[in-house]
Amino acid sequence: MGTCNSTCNNTSQQVEHEGPTIVAPPPEKFDGLNLTLPEVAKEEPEVDPLEQLSTVVFSDAVMKSRFPRAVYARFKEALTTGAPTSEDDQKVIAQCIFDWAREQGAVSFAHWFFPCRGGGGAYGGMVGALKMDTMIDLEWSSKEPTKPFKATLPHERLFAGETDGSSFPNGGLR
Repeated sequence: MGTCNSTCNNTSQQVEHEGPTIVAPPPEKFDGLNLTLPEVAKEEPEVDPLEQLSTVVFSDAVMKSRFPRAVYARFKEALTTGAPTSEDDQKVIAQCIFDWAREQGAVSFAHWFFPCRGGGGAYGGMVGALKMDTMIDLEWSSKEPTKPFKATLPHERLFAGETDGSSFPNGGLR
């Protein structure tokens, strides 16, 4: 608990408040431009943020531990054969990923990809791109005119082909 000394209408008052004690200069010593605030020590991060990259990844091992055994087997098979994943499996996979991500503190996700067009000047002619998305959506079933938000990761956001004209001359799906 701190105090704040202030002067208003030529009367001084002392007010108790949460936080440090703040002393404002009297009006005759404050020109409105040159108020010097005390230096605040900046704390250096304990760990370099770049060292934290790729430390929390939804890897194959995590997938195997989170998905039901049959869903994991069908999904792995679909990845190798290119067969479509059933909508029921998509829903289970999306829910497992959502639950795991929220446990990690995630609120958004990104699809990181390298278009096939090349020629961007980067090493090997590759230019990376990403699409960000949040793990929220409107509660469309609400009767309110302004729909409230809900935390979610709909399977359609993970398993949706979208055109990618930048990757394929004739347009295609990625």
